[in-house]
Amino acid sequence: MSIARLAASSAETLEQINALVPQLKPSWKPITAAELDELLASPTRVYVATHDDVIIGLTLLVPHRHLPGLRFHVEDVVVDAAHRRTGVGRALLTTAMADAPGEILSFDLRSHRTRTAARGLYDALGFEPSDTTVFRRTVEIDPSVVGADGSEDDQDDQDDQDDQDDTDHEQP
Repeated sequence: MSIARLAASSAETLEQINALVPQLKPSWKPITAAELDELLASPTRVYVATHDDVIIGLTLLVPHRHLPGLRFHVEDVVVDAAHRRTGVGRALLTTAMADAPGEILSFDLRSHRTRTAARGLYDALGFEPSDTTVFRRTVEIDPSVVGADGSEDDQDDQDDQDDQDDTDHEQP
């Protein structure tokens, strides 16, 4: 297994990432080549875990500058079901955080309370629950992008409940 920052896309890369998308969030549509290219051109840092030249894990670090300094939001952590609880998630997150540039205040992430194995991993990596409540203001989105009723955020909660082990990596 190897972990690397993804710098370029290809048809094969896109196909392999799209194989992980339903494991991350079943309601999400596959990403397009243009969307992957846009993501890679953005300040977001995309990291992949590969085994035998196949992407088996993914995470994103999204930079967010606050008045006192730089934070990274850890997003879209997913490990293929066949490779969970083998250290892939730990290696993916450890490598990504070690590679992040600059003087960083923190790495922040959200994890549904039912994802006990993933939360155990996050605890073992030094993440702690914060006192901050996430508030969300939804915007109207084209239903063809997120689903029949356009309720991606409502669906997120249901997906989290239905697929609580989707991003569980390993039990520390």
